[in-house]
Amino acid sequence: YDWNAQFTLEPLVNLGLGESVRDFGEFLCVQELERRAKNEIYMREIRKKLIKRVYSLKKMYWWVRAIPGFGRKRAIHRLINEVASLEEHTLPDYLLLYNPWPDHFAHFKGAFSDEVISPSGELNRLDYWLGKIEGAYEKASVLDRTMFAMAGDHGLAPVYYSLKPEEAVFDKLEKETKRKFKVVKISSDEGEGPKLTNALDAPTNKGIDVVVASTAGGNYMMDFFNTQEKGWKVQPTYNDLLEWKPLDGGPAIDIISEIVNKLSTTLDYLVVREKNMNIKDNERNVRIIGMRNGIRYDEIISIRKNKIFYKGVNHSVKDISLLDIHQTNKYLIPHNENDDIERKGLIELCIDTALEKATSSWCTMEEWRRLTRTTSRPDSVNQLAIIYDSVRAGTVNLFPVLGVGYNTIVPGRHAGESFHEKDAFVGFWGKNLKKSVRLESGVNGTIAPTIFEYLTGKKAIAGENGWGFSSQMDKFE
Repeated sequence: YDWNAQFTLEPLVNLGLGESVRDFGEFLCVQELERRAKNEIYMREIRKKLIKRVYSLKKMYWWVRAIPGFGRKRAIHRLINEVASLEEHTLPDYLLLYNPWPDHFAHFKGAFSDEVISPSGELNRLDYWLGKIEGAYEKASVLDRTMFAMAGDHGLAPVYYSLKPEEAVFDKLEKETKRKFKVVKISSDEGEGPKLTNALDAPTNKGIDVVVASTAGGNYMMDFFNTQEKGWKVQPTYNDLLEWKPLDGGPAIDIISEIVNKLSTTLDYLVVREKNMNIKDNERNVRIIGMRNGIRYDEIISIRKNKIFYKGVNHSVKDISLLDIHQTNKYLIPHNENDDIERKGLIELCIDTALEKATSSWCTMEEWRRLTRTTSRPDSVNQLAIIYDSVRAGTVNLFPVLGVGYNTIVPGRHAGESFHEKDAFVGFWGKNLKKSVRLESGVNGTIAPTIFEYLTGKKAIAGENGWGFSSQMDKFE
């Protein structure tokens, strides 16, 4: 990601050294910026001299300018050479900084540990270093033409209890059916060694019943490849998994029901493809399944041309929703009357009056984002709707209830849709921003197009020129 950079510090080296030599990379980065800030000040004076001498030369008679070795021309050449040699050692047009420490320590020590939220914790350390970086730009007197942008990857929730779903499901299933299933795990959690030992020439996963993948913090996927004749070409859908056929040749199994029932006390919900995705025509259908008070609920999220419909299969999401659409977020600033009016209006628009067969009545992603911003699961409908945009997104995705981690050995996770896991900072600041506004609900994917539009003046719009998200620049104009 840092090809063609003028100056770069290897982030993994910083991470490796940073635990024993605290702030190793941050010191080097700020030191480099402060050196460049001094050069920026010096360069500004050289540019002024250069411009002044060029204008002075232009005012002279042409025959004077044509004299070889004329002193003023030599001085201009010296200044041009000095600018050329120093240009790449001034403050950069674009600076990318990655700070791993709040995430790193929150995984290993917990989201609300002293290492993270105390006065000497990682959030305050991050604030300190951001201040030092901004200070370098201030010393160079360029704050009035600098925009800062920051995206937190995710929030973190505490883990009080963990388990391995593949054992909870398939070990029990083997005992019940007297059959043997081949289950293989190919990825690792924080604190573990790699499970897939060769990323370029990995061994085949054919001949395996279930391939398990889990990532930092307990996100969890199961891949079932031998469900149908199409096998490795197409991911199985919900109906395929109702008749999962293990490789032992025994009777088909409703593996969805087995997963939901055997994980009923720890599973928030699972997600599976309702139909084969048609990303080219922007059509997706996913099914969400979860238990609430001992009762199973199935819900469907559908997208047609960036409009979304959300419904219950055998119940109305007006009354109960696995995504807690009707539950306000108790951790947010108390909602004012306008928030409540907007929320009620959006519930009526997106849920009460939306008709499944009338796509025009469905809500846009922005309307769903505004509706869910005050819930305990912000942006959940949108993000689950597009979870299978990549064919590598797994067959079944499992989301544990808050406080539980799947296949994790660390006390901090970002494996679900709870507020704590979504509460990441997305923001822009700078003296040149014309408005002081709060982004009520932002996606970190908007950071890059906003910076692009700021630097180039060209509009960045989702769906155009390769942009997946639109710029936020209109918020500041």
